[in-house]
Amino acid sequence: MRKSGQRVEPIHWFVVTNSSDAGLGSGTVNTDRMFKALGRQDVMPKVAIKNNPEIEAAYNKLKPKAPIVNRGNSPAEIKKMTEIYQQQMKDFPQVEDNFLKSLKKDFSKVAGIKCHICVLHSMDSDPKNWQEIYIHSKVTMIDDVFLTMGSANINTRSMQADTEINLALEHGETVKKMRRSIWHLNTANPESMHLNTTAKKAFEIWEKLVKKNNELKNSKQKPQQPLTEFLRLSPSISNKD
Repeated sequence: MRKSGQRVEPIHWFVVTNSSDAGLGSGTVNTDRMFKALGRQDVMPKVAIKNNPEIEAAYNKLKPKAPIVNRGNSPAEIKKMTEIYQQQMKDFPQVEDNFLKSLKKDFSKVAGIKCHICVLHSMDSDPKNWQEIYIHSKVTMIDDVFLTMGSANINTRSMQADTEINLALEHGETVKKMRRSIWHLNTANPESMHLNTTAKKAFEIWEKLVKKNNELKNSKQKPQQPLTEFLRLSPSISNKD
């Protein structure tokens, strides 16, 4: 549609899932593949590095290299090389953080998608150790019109190997009621989600909520609401889904 010259608004995709070992631990390879397609490898960056040779190569170039000292180096040269290396080591956490954040890509003009990938945390969480809420429901709603709900995960095992059952429903009144019920538990409740202007506004609201909750989590304070950005820093690679 875009190649034909039509103006196409991005699809706003709101995802709430699991980031814990219990909810995700056996399927990080395929999850990284999906995040790559969405431009969101920043939320599982250590897996992205191990699972993508080009990203791993770029990351390794950033890592400080210990100076190689030989007999031809004077004490002053050795001191200078050591000081440079120590400064690079000191700066590396920020350099690494910037690199991991750069894995987030804006695909709104390429794939036509803007997405939030989130998890839920208990409002009663210990401020120093937020408790993630495990989500077992498999529900997808589109435009307050279409719904699919059932046992199938979006992974290789569910889609190609296991026996699953899902309901597909196209009924605006029912889908809208269900979406409002679910969103009421966690976030704002806009009307008319089939309209791009409404979806865009809801997307911006989620962005503010997630950003604030991330700040509270990092400063060891209680959640303001359950919605938090998905972030898994474990480098563990698994491909059992």
